[in-house]
Amino acid sequence: MPLVAQELPKKVLGKYSDGDGLLFRVTRGGTRDWFLKVQYRGKRREYALGKYPDLGLSDARAKARIDWRKASDGNKTACFDEIMRKIHEKAYEMQ
Repeated sequence: MPLVAQELPKKVLGKYSDGDGLLFRVTRGGTRDWFLKVQYRGKRREYALGKYPDLGLSDARAKARIDWRKASDGNKTACFDEIMRKIHEKAYEMQ
């Protein structure tokens, strides 16, 4: 079931799916973020799109569509490789 913008501030701890891999996450500290969930070559990853409310529901959907559109244009490997590279860069920065 798609998310509704008015309900986002009321969501409690957990992950909520909007469909097509778009996730809204609420952490214990109350942080609310958007993620794009991808699976490539058997590996599942979550790619950060931005924090709520800086990135609203419609903007998060648009950002996720852009990544999926790249994949559907026959550029699937390049798109996911780019996403995986960004994920690895973030993980390296956090060490």
